[in-house]
Amino acid sequence: MKNRIIVLLCACALAMMSFTGCDKKDASKSDGQKEAADSNTTEEKIISGSPADEKPVIEITDAGGGEKPTEEEPAVGMANPWVEITEREANEICLRLFKAPDGATEVKWLKCEELGDPERGIKPMVQLSFTLDDLNFTARAWAGAAEEDEISGIYTDWTVGPEDVTLANWGDGNMAGKMYRAISDDGYLDLITWYDIEISIKYSLSVEAKDLEEFDIQAVAEQMYKGNSEASENSSDVSEEVEKSDGIYGSYLKTSDKDKVGKTDEYGLLYKVVYKSSLNGDTLNLVGTMDYRNTREQDPISVSDDLSHVFTVNDKTVFQMNGGDNGPENVSMDEFAGYLKTCSDSGLYVEVEVKDGVAVTVSISA
Repeated sequence: MKNRIIVLLCACALAMMSFTGCDKKDASKSDGQKEAADSNTTEEKIISGSPADEKPVIEITDAGGGEKPTEEEPAVGMANPWVEITEREANEICLRLFKAPDGATEVKWLKCEELGDPERGIKPMVQLSFTLDDLNFTARAWAGAAEEDEISGIYTDWTVGPEDVTLANWGDGNMAGKMYRAISDDGYLDLITWYDIEISIKYSLSVEAKDLEEFDIQAVAEQMYKGNSEASENSSDVSEEVEKSDGIYGSYLKTSDKDKVGKTDEYGLLYKVVYKSSLNGDTLNLVGTMDYRNTREQDPISVSDDLSHVFTVNDKTVFQMNGGDNGPENVSMDEFAGYLKTCSDSGLYVEVEVKDGVAVTVSISA
């Protein structure tokens, strides 16, 4: 489209949509040549999406009428900060992440690590691209963003919008959003954004095509809702088992703090609360939010959504109670199941180490 599009920059690195680099200027041009090139120059502004920092502006100039770089002065491209990841990795970065709608093809997940700031509870930005009904979509989610942050990377003169909408599937049917449409001689550009105020996540979904006159982008956003994966509080059933990635999972046993799940403390960090737990047979089920790290030495790199965490245990799993005068005490599986019940509202820390998809150590610590 002919509208100006300003693309998010990750820590001053070029990232998105139409631009992957910029031509290097020929310093040897004469003043006359520079004037000729400048007369045909178009400029696009690239800005950082970091929500709290001052946003630097970098001018990208495409000298369409100027001389092309010679072999001695090749075009210089800036590194792309977007890294391809798996859907599982995306879900570990962002709570309540969307999914690709049914029937989607060419599904691709990316992350921009440079936009994350762990000290301030800001996660890397996650992006999902997919094709549906011959239309190419781009969706983004940024945990820790402010409601007013522009995360889609699109800045243009909107023909229609913002229009206030309410998403029926998200936020128990109360999720407020905004829709935009830009129309030009080249076609249509549609955008919808919404914000989960409870856990500070900003979402966007955009699509561009020749004809979107009868198209409803909100309907696609509704299809991207994953549903509530939380186990029913009054049910003893265990949710469908999903193999856990290897690493360390931890949280605090506190049934009375269920209302804090999905909320942040005074430092802007998400509460970690397990408000329901059970150990039956070869399954340990911990319901709530848990942090994750690859090794014990590492600081937590993510906090999960409110869901039922299912861990597989076997006769080789070590169950420990830590914090006593004599140090860690190994206990039987049945004993540990009893401790889970008696400590369910204690505020003690429960930790699970997973290797090859199986819990090798499960412990409760003061």
